[in-house]
Amino acid sequence: KRRQQQLERYDLGSALEDIKKKLDEIMKTEREGIERRRADARERREKGEITPEQQGQLEQMAAQRRQSLDAMPKEPAGRIRGLQSYEFMDPDAHRMFWELMQSLQQQMLQPFMQGMQQSLQNMTPEDMARMREMLRDLNRMLRERADGNEPDFQAFKDKWGQQFPGVESLDQLLEQLGRQAAQLQSLMDSMSPGQRGQLQDMMQSLFMKDERLEAEMAQLAMNLSEL
Repeated sequence: KRRQQQLERYDLGSALEDIKKKLDEIMKTEREGIERRRADARERREKGEITPEQQGQLEQMAAQRRQSLDAMPKEPAGRIRGLQSYEFMDPDAHRMFWELMQSLQQQMLQPFMQGMQQSLQNMTPEDMARMREMLRDLNRMLRERADGNEPDFQAFKDKWGQQFPGVESLDQLLEQLGRQAAQLQSLMDSMSPGQRGQLQDMMQSLFMKDERLEAEMAQLAMNLSEL
């Protein structure tokens, strides 16, 4: 009963059905576009505008595309994966699929954006002070490493280990930071320009509360780029 209430609350069933219909329409549009291309090629060959070899190449391409469409999974997730690597012949179908992907990305990112906004707004001066202190300690270690010395990672771990679970060495910490940076960049790449601007505005509003925090983060970025 609770699961049904959740479905009704978020209207997940309706949303999934809408995605299925849009995918069906995309594939229908692509199939119709393929047939138009075939008919156009036959007409152009009869008029002498293309050679029989050129028509044969298009027929072969059309057959391969139809075969790919026939092999697409029935469930939406499988179709989306398949269409992401599919080379569309019909520009309208391609545009429809791109618009669907953009819409899905925005729907998935919206809860993330709202959650981040709440997290940033709820940060107290004490939270920011601890973050600034942790970044300062991390930057000190990275400067020592860059100078050819061996930093006291154990002292950093004793103090901040709860922020980096499973990390047992400075090299592991740097690897984890690198993965997080790559994930953040991937997230940024998937956002629309408006969403990226919104995220940057939220981060800037946080930094306006504490310029020293912004300075430590800028120093961290510089230290990581020099490793």
